[in-house]
Amino acid sequence: MSVVTYEGRVEQGQIRLKDAVALPEGAQVYVVVTPLADTALDPEPEQIAADVRAGLADFAAGRVFKIETANDLARLAAEGDSPKTPQT
Repeated sequence: MSVVTYEGRVEQGQIRLKDAVALPEGAQVYVVVTPLADTALDPEPEQIAADVRAGLADFAAGRVFKIETANDLARLAAEGDSPKTPQT
């Protein structure tokens, strides 16, 4: 699997990439959300890379989670490294 990463931010509920990127229609994408802390507004590249690696490792291990609402995302964030309800 080939992976390319792009940096962006959520603005008014939509993901805005830092650079102009044209993705092909139907492209499969994965969104990795870095933790928000007082100092995490501009996370260091090393932290972003670590978060992406962790997300890809979860995906490769079959730990994929269906996120449909903000409550789903909040639950996964609260569960940390041991989410209890993977989607198959």
